[in-house]
Amino acid sequence: MNNIANIFSSCLHLGYFPIAWKHAKTILIPKPGKDPKQAKNHRPISLLSCMSKILERILAQRLSSHMEQNNLFSRSQSGFRSKRMTTEQLLRLSEECHVAFKKQQVTAALFLDAESAFDKCWQNGILYKLKSQLNLPSRLIRILSSFLSNRSLQVFYNGCWSQRVNLKAGTPQGSPLSPLIYLIFVNDFPAEILQTGSLSQFADDTATWTSAYTTNFAVSKLQNNLNLLEGWCRRWMRKNRSYSLSPD
Repeated sequence: MNNIANIFSSCLHLGYFPIAWKHAKTILIPKPGKDPKQAKNHRPISLLSCMSKILERILAQRLSSHMEQNNLFSRSQSGFRSKRMTTEQLLRLSEECHVAFKKQQVTAALFLDAESAFDKCWQNGILYKLKSQLNLPSRLIRILSSFLSNRSLQVFYNGCWSQRVNLKAGTPQGSPLSPLIYLIFVNDFPAEILQTGSLSQFADDTATWTSAYTTNFAVSKLQNNLNLLEGWCRRWMRKNRSYSLSPD
């Protein structure tokens, strides 16, 4: 145990995540009732090093504590947070609908689910937010940068291994750190939404709703919120094409 503790301490001190722990072995689980000959009809499950996952959990606990203690999480975010759950977001929506009903108003709501959100996270954008918005120690930023970079996987199917695939984006499936890193990436959703409506986030699921005395006005306000979210997405897509960041 002392040797393992020394390895983890060295990783944290150097800001280095061992390359051997960043390789995932992916197995494919057939979806029930689907044609197994089609790749899309399988659910990929990534198997990571147990040592890696222990260190990731240590990092996740430290990062989460820093975020919570300094009130850095968006108030609208409930996903993967201690003592927060989906039911509180449902309660918010229910109560606001009830208040609007008493005022004889109409409530319009929009529910969004980002497709393959964790797989498409922009890694340099994550590092930028860790450094500029959260003001984390450089040592922690270095190890998170090391954790995200130079990752790879191989797929095991029918007794055979695929070639090694190098991953250029996203956060690793099955990692205790991945949900928290994604929360940080979407932590700066446009606050202007709250001027005309409400915003609810649960990891990659997002809901926004508004109330007004007419259906057309409620939908118009909701469309404005959607435009703000679309603008946020497009802004980060443009930066993705033109921006790079060194963790140092």
